[in-house]
Formats: sequence, structure tokens, C-alpha cells
Amino acid sequence: MEFAGSDGRRTTTRPRARAREPPRTSLERCERPAPARTFVHAGRHSDNMLPAQVAPTRAASSGSRSVKAPIVLRHGLWPYVLAILATALMGATRWLLQPALGAHAPLLPFLFSLVVAAWFGGLEGGLAATVLGALTGMLLFMAPGMSLRLSHANDIVFVAFFLLIGTAICIVMDALRTTRERLIRSTALLEEEVRERRRVELDARRRRDWLSATLASIGEAVIVTDLEGTLQLMNREAEALTGYRTDEALGREFDALVRFVDGHTRKTLLSPVVRVLSGAAPRAPDAPPAWLEARNGVTLPIEENASLVLDDEGRPAGVVIVFRDVTQRQLAETRLRQSEKDLADFVENVAVALLRIDIDGTVVQANQAMLDMFGMRRDALLGRPFSEIWADRASFKVLIERLIAGETVRNFEGTLRAQNGEARAVLLDANAHHEGVRFQYARCVIRDISDRKRAEEVAARLLDNLRTADRKKDEFLAVLAHELRNPLAPIRASLEVLERATERATFDKARAIMVRQVDQMSRLVDDLLQISRITHNRLELRKDAIRLGETLDIAIDTARPLIDQRQHQLDVRLADTTLAVYADRARLAQVFSNLLNNAAKFTKPGGRISVDVERDPANPETATVTIRDNGIGIAADMLARVFETFSRVEPTSDDIVPGGLGLGLSLVQQLTRLHGGSVMAHSNGLGTGSTFVVRLPLVTPDAFALPRALPGDARGRTLRVLVVDDNMDAAQALGAMLELGGDTIELAYDGQAALEAIERFRPDAVFLDIGLPRLNGYEVAQRTRMRDWGARVLLIALTGYGQQKDVRLAEESGFDHHLVKPADPAAIDALLAALRRSAPRVAAS
Repeated sequence: MEFAGSDGRRTTTRPRARAREPPRTSLERCERPAPARTFVHAGRHSDNMLPAQVAPTRAASSGSRSVKAPIVLRHGLWPYVLAILATALMGATRWLLQPALGAHAPLLPFLFSLVVAAWFGGLEGGLAATVLGALTGMLLFMAPGMSLRLSHANDIVFVAFFLLIGTAICIVMDALRTTRERLIRSTALLEEEVRERRRVELDARRRRDWLSATLASIGEAVIVTDLEGTLQLMNREAEALTGYRTDEALGREFDALVRFVDGHTRKTLLSPVVRVLSGAAPRAPDAPPAWLEARNGVTLPIEENASLVLDDEGRPAGVVIVFRDVTQRQLAETRLRQSEKDLADFVENVAVALLRIDIDGTVVQANQAMLDMFGMRRDALLGRPFSEIWADRASFKVLIERLIAGETVRNFEGTLRAQNGEARAVLLDANAHHEGVRFQYARCVIRDISDRKRAEEVAARLLDNLRTADRKKDEFLAVLAHELRNPLAPIRASLEVLERATERATFDKARAIMVRQVDQMSRLVDDLLQISRITHNRLELRKDAIRLGETLDIAIDTARPLIDQRQHQLDVRLADTTLAVYADRARLAQVFSNLLNNAAKFTKPGGRISVDVERDPANPETATVTIRDNGIGIAADMLARVFETFSRVEPTSDDIVPGGLGLGLSLVQQLTRLHGGSVMAHSNGLGTGSTFVVRLPLVTPDAFALPRALPGDARGRTLRVLVVDDNMDAAQALGAMLELGGDTIELAYDGQAALEAIERFRPDAVFLDIGLPRLNGYEVAQRTRMRDWGARVLLIALTGYGQQKDVRLAEESGFDHHLVKPADPAAIDALLAALRRSAPRVAAS
């Protein structure tokens, strides 16, 4: 019997079958020694095989009784020589008996010679002795004597009878001899087989005893089953782990006695017997240990292995399961892992940078403090030569030489390069680990002293910054005082004019001057406030979908007085009037008006300013607004700072308008960014003019198209309008505004109340908020459209959600229009005016 291990090797557990021998002659069978037999027994694992033992041959077996075969001389001429000698002996004997016998029985003695020759010389010798006996008798003892011619017919018959009887005797003697030889050989083989079986049984008992002793002495549980899973063998360790005695377990099914479960899920695992016999994949080496449910209810973590037991012909004969209790090992491994984890946690999280470098100066280990200190990822630091981080390679070489020499280095000062290129001053303490006299690696502790090194530099830089800031403050206050005094002078003078003026024209002129100067002061204050709000992220944008051309018209109207005053030519080219952006109309108009005012101020009188609005050819989802002038241009060193706060370009000519706080272009850049766009300045230098390009993301204008009220539009019919908003003030304010137009207004403050009001009030139009309690605006719109008359109600979304996806979702929910809070009153009036002009949409209830 053999065990088949997982590696495919087989181990025999009983004598192998004797190899079939070629046919042998009777003499060879008796003389040839029996072949040696080999016995191999299995150890407790299929992978461990005992040395083969060779049994002694039968010829050398102690105490064996040999059975001799008859002497047969029938090879070559020996049978004939034997026939001659036997015949001669019988002839001499007959010659001596001649006086007594006379002519009687001349051939009788030769029967003995042929019997001897046939017995010892085989058929050939017997036949030869028969012929020789007949010839000798005819020549010597039959008449006429010394002649082969016989004188009497009876003699001829007698000779023939002799030859016939002799031949028969030879044949019988040869058959008897052959039968006796076979009987002797069979007896010898039978005796040898009996002795062989006794030796095998003795050897098997000895090896069973050895195997039992081995299984009893090992510290692992061993169970052997047959192919049906019936338990055939178990050792004492298996008894201890399973809780069953051998006499209780033998003959019972393995699965009924032993149950293995998963260590995590506690689910029953596939029986090892079934697993091996079905050819299923073995448990992975890294799988968690299985747990054995013992008879007494105790569960133990075990490590098990199972393999096939094969018979002499390599066929499965059973399954051997070897398992051991790994409780203590698990506890030891757990303690070891915890110890390693604690040590690794200490090394990793200690608030000191730790580093290990090998003999080549390569970083092989670094803790988190080291990574944090230099802003590096672990994979970027490990495997990297430390000399690439240490700024001074010469001093690093000195450090390595000192460590190789076995010196402990303390407070070694150097500079390291961080990941972002920043240089850090450090102090390094290190010692080396040697194996014998060979340097293996160095342990390093690194302390960052950059703060200490930079303290004086930072203090000096801060002092310099304070001085610079103080100077800029003084300059700003001087400019601000100048800019505030400039409008005060004409205002004061205009007040005097108002007191003294007697004509209406003089009065109106003074009032216009005062309005312009107050507007100028307001713009200065507004610019300061906007810069502050943007800086502190407190500027609120009220975005809506607006047409870019309309916003540009507002900006041109704002800048027109200064442009006309300086007699500039303004050219506006709007390539596409449908371009729309999602923006705060007032803030975006301020961007364009600031750029136009800037171009007007820094261009000599009679200059030329152009405005081009188009879709960006390189990016069709972006609009570009380009403002060019032929003014004084921008110097190259100033071009990079032109958008900085308080950045001012001093006039180079009396024809250039002086003044300003340096806030205009800074506001342009920051407001553009808040709208998701960008602004860039271009100039080829002084005297070449300037170009400013504003890029803004476009939105689809169709979703935001609003009907406009036509001039002189008739009032039309009175409408029934429902306003729904959970902000009561907002709802009441909008309702009050609509009531001024003479419409019938009703209010609701949540989605459910809105549905009830729509059902009862049957409005012509509904201004509906989206973020409502109980039911949101989308649900209210969908349920309204489900009514028979719901398709005729004008649904207007009035919400703070203004992204493109919000507009699309409103359309899908059934809204007719989408307005973003705070909505332009003109847009609301235009919607209602269009509704008044149309036929009634809903019949009043």
C-alpha cells in the first residue's frame, strides 16, 4: 500500500508484488536462486520514506531444508556414454551367467541397462541402451552368434519385442523422471513460499509495531480512513484532540466524528476526506487555521494536511489526515506580532525623524516623522541615495567614513533638500551596525533646526516687509487723500454756485457737477469695499443667465461720458447676439466698464478704442471680449504686475488722466475669476497700445429666453397668480409687487399647501420655489401637470439654484420658465405681460 503526497511521490506500505520471471527449464528452476524482495514502509507523512530493506535469498535462508533433484546426465554425449557403459556391464554380467543360462533369456539383462540409461540419461540414453542391448544380445548370445543375422524366426520376434518393450520402458522412465523432478521442484517452491510468507508476516507485524510506536510517539494527530471515509486507524494524539478512543472510533465515519470549521466565519469546511477524494484544491497556505470541534464541545485551532493512500498498483486505497493543535503557536505568533507592531508603531510615530541607510548610502527605512519633515512619499524616499538629499556631498562622504570607522556621530550639522526643493538645516546623530568588521547599515536620528536657523532671517525679512508695508500705506493714504480731495473741491465750489445762482441753467450745471463728483467718490468707496469683500470671500454674486451683448451695452453706457469727454472713437463688433453667460449682470458690467474707463484714461484724446465680442474659435463653449486701444501701452516690467492691488501706472504725458487708487484692474481680474473666467493683458511696450482679453464660459441661451414686454403694450386682462415660497417675507414681497399691477394674488408656504391652492384657486401663473418643505417644487410641478387642466398653467421656477443641470431638471419637471433669485422685476413683468396678451389658459373655478 502507498501514500500519495501532494507532490506526487508514493510510499509503499506492504511488499511489492513479485515481478513475473521468464520461463525456465526444470534444471534452471531448481538451481537458480530466488530473486531478492524489497519491502518499504511509510512513515507518518507520505513525504517521508524509510530505507528499503532487501530480504535474503532462498539459497541463503537460515534453517531452510534443501531438496535434491536426481542426477541427470543428458547433455552432449553423456547419455550415450552412459548407455554404452550400462550395456557393457549388463553384457559382461550375461556372459558370466552364460554357463547357467545357456541360450535362455539372451536379452533379459539388457532390460536393466536400458532402465538405468533411461532414468539417468533420459530418453536419448534409454533408447541408445535399448538398441545397444539388442545388438549385443544378437551378436553374443543368439544363434548363429557373432552375426546380426538370426537363424530362427522366434529370435527375430523376440528382438522386435525387446525393442518395443525397451522403447516403452524408456518413455515411461523418462515420464516418471520428469514427473518426479517437477514434484521435487514444486515442493521446494511451496516450502520457499511458506517460508517467504512467514517472513512477510513477521516483517509486517514488526513494521506495524514500529508504525504504531511511531504514531504513538509523534506529537501530531494521525487518522487513516478507507475510501468510504470509515476510520481505520488513529493514534493517541488524535484521541486526545477529538475526544474519542480508538475502540469507539474505528469503523465509524470520519465526518460523523470530526468537524472542521472556518476560523473566522465558523462555517463548516469541506471534509479533508471529501476534499482529497474529489480532487478539490487544498487549503491555501496563507488561509487562516481551521478549527476542530472536539467531542467535549471545545474548539481548537489546528493545522491539517490530508493525502491519498495508494495500494501497490497505485490505486487509491484510503486517506490519511495529519493535524496538530496550533493554539500555543498562535498565541506565540500573536505576541510576536503585537511586539513587532508596538515596535513598528514606536519607530513609525515617534516625534523624531529616524532613518536607516545601507552600505551604499541608500535609504532603506524611514519613519513618518522623516517623511513629514521633508514632504516626501515613502516610495519616493526609500531606495534613493541619501547623498541626493544631503546638500553637501563632501560632508556626507565624511559622515559615511566616520560611520564605517565605527565612530558614533553626534550633532553632525548639514542641509537636506525637501521634496519641494526647500533646504532644511538639520542635526544628525548616527551610529553603525557591523557584522564582524564589515559595515552593514547606519541608524540615524535627524532633528530639523531650520526654524532656529531661519529665525533671524525671518525676523529681518519681516522687518523689511513692515517697512515696505508702512511705505505703501503712506503712499496709499496720500493717494486716497488726493483722490477724495479732488471731488471735494468741485463739490464745494458747486455749493457756492447754488447759493449764488439766479438762472436755471447755472443751477442745473452746478447740480450735474456735484452728481458726477459724488458718483466718483461712491465708486472709490465701492472699489475699496469690493476689494475687501473679495479678499475675505464675502462678496455675494447674484447670477442669472444674461445676454453678453446687453451687459456690454450697460458697461458702454457707464463709460460713455469719459469716452466722449476725451473724444475717443469707440468701435463695437458683436459677432453673435445670442451669446449668453451665467453671471451677475452688475458685476460683469463693472468688469467691462473698468476696462473701457482704463482704456479711455490711458489713451490720448482723439484715440481709438475697439470692442470685439465673439465665440472662441479654439473653444466654442467660451466667449471672448477683446478691448483694444492705441494708448500709451504697458511697459514689459509692469505687464506682470498690472492686476495687482494698488498697482498704478504713472502718466507719462499731460494728455493722460492721472489719479486712481490702483484698484480697477485688480477688481477686473478677481470678478472675472469669480465668474469662472479669466483676463489677460497684452502690450508690445510703451507707445504701442494695450489689449485686454476677457474669457467667460457660455451657457445655452434658449433655456433662459424670456419674453420681453413690448413698448406701449396694452394692460390686458387681470391674472390670477399663486406665489409659493417657504420664505414668508420673500413670498409676501413678491405678492405685494404683483398686486400693484392689479392682479389677484394668493400665497402658499409649502409644497402640499401649493397643490391645494392650485386645485382650489386655479391660477393662471405660479411662481414656485424649488426647496419647499413637505413637497419640493419639482414634485408640485409634476403633479400639477398630471391634472386635466394642469397643462394650461404657466409654471415659473423662482429659485436660488441656477446651474445648467437645475434648469434642465426644471424643464423635465414641467416648468415653463426658470428664474434665479433675486429675479429681475422687468423679467417678471415681461412674463406676465406675455400671458395677459394670450388667451386665458385656465378657467376659474
